[in-house]
Amino acid sequence: MDDLVILWAGDRTLAVLHRGPLADWLWCPGGRRLIQDDIVLYDHDGRLGLTIDEEAAYFVDEQAVETLRSVIMR
Repeated sequence: MDDLVILWAGDRTLAVLHRGPLADWLWCPGGRRLIQDDIVLYDHDGRLGLTIDEEAAYFVDEQAVETLRSVIMR
């Protein structure tokens, strides 16, 4: 069985991501975008951006990114 990470907003599932590619991307996004289901994760000048449904765009707080990395990283 795959090791999956599920992103939720309220009661809506935004994306189901494989942990490996997410961990690789979090470690070194290198200007690439990670696209899955209804979300796009991207690096913008060292900040983690998140777009939902190609409409709303958010920057994720650095502390939240560090917490995510500590939980996701292999």
